[in-house]
Amino acid sequence: MDFPDVLALLYVWKTSFVFTLRRFSEIKLSPEFA
Repeated sequence: MDFPDVLALLYVWKTSFVFTLRRFSEIKLSPEFA
């Protein structure tokens, strides 16, 4: 595995994690799901 591949994988994982976290907080904080 090349170094750029690791960087790309880490970047994709980080962005998907941030997206999921933001989506989760949106659902948690929205009144219709309370």
